[in-house]
Amino acid sequence: MTWDQPSKEAWLEKIKQQRRGADPSELLSHTTLDDIDIETLYVDSSTKKISFSELPWNRCQSYNQMSPVDLNTSILQDLKSGTNGIWLDMDTGRDESPNGDGASLWNLECWDQTLQNVYLEAVPLHIQGSIGDSLSLLASVQERKLNPVLLGLGLDPCGFFAKRGFLPSSFPKIFTLIRKIYTHTQHAQLNTKVLRIDTTPYHNAGAHTRTELSVMLATAAEYLRSCQLTPQELSEQLVLSMPVGRNIPENIAKLRAARLLMQTIFSACGVEHTPYIHAQTSQRMMSIYDPWTNMLRTTHAAFSAAVSKADSISILPYDFRLGTHTELGRRVARNTHNILA
Repeated sequence: MTWDQPSKEAWLEKIKQQRRGADPSELLSHTTLDDIDIETLYVDSSTKKISFSELPWNRCQSYNQMSPVDLNTSILQDLKSGTNGIWLDMDTGRDESPNGDGASLWNLECWDQTLQNVYLEAVPLHIQGSIGDSLSLLASVQERKLNPVLLGLGLDPCGFFAKRGFLPSSFPKIFTLIRKIYTHTQHAQLNTKVLRIDTTPYHNAGAHTRTELSVMLATAAEYLRSCQLTPQELSEQLVLSMPVGRNIPENIAKLRAARLLMQTIFSACGVEHTPYIHAQTSQRMMSIYDPWTNMLRTTHAAFSAAVSKADSISILPYDFRLGTHTELGRRVARNTHNILA
């Protein structure tokens, strides 16, 4: 038995009949608070095609355990089970987590314990923390004479200031230090992503999609002006980190718009640039009550990030709001990648 493929017009007409002549666009379409139009139905002709290879994104598991030994145990367990990327959430006085957790790696010994038997030559490592965290990680990598496949240092002074309300030093001094860190990594021939533009602080504070994209562009412009890097150097060292919620069409539009806008701003500087985009499931959509319902939310978010062709995706454990990421929570997040792939 074969079925005819209905057209969009036929589908809309059927709705009109069912709703006694009511206009489907008035019933099912709407405009968001930041003036983004959500259409009644999206079909193949609504957007350009996106090509995919097998498992195109990096499955980047996030960790917030405080103990280096616990961190190492969790990382090795996840790497054996399919994870191929590490995202360390450092303890910088965080207030997003219920218990203020975060990896507390204060010295080289802590880093050595955390990364014992972790082959960074094959596994990308990103950290979310302060400049001090980045410097201590660099020192550990060089002391052990490692050659990481990708080291994401995640320096984002504007995002840090937005989240904390303070900086350890003035912006000019921090930008000068970033330049020195970049120069050092180049001399050491390390494959790094020194800078990051993270819209998570604004998203967690209630920003809508348009505000997030505006902040992203403003931050990119500021780093182009102030980081003492050429546009080409900055384009090679920059990661966009963006949260994705449970609204699939809006997430897809946001990530694709972010890619296009960044290409446009660097093109104006004479640089061909395809941004590295890291997507993380939104913290603000996670519920502390009936936490297993978070599995549905994170699956929606991860699916939209995958469809948007994000370079790496972190899925928060469903029990994120309950404190430290548990083994079960990480396993469910890890298996969500496998199901979507």
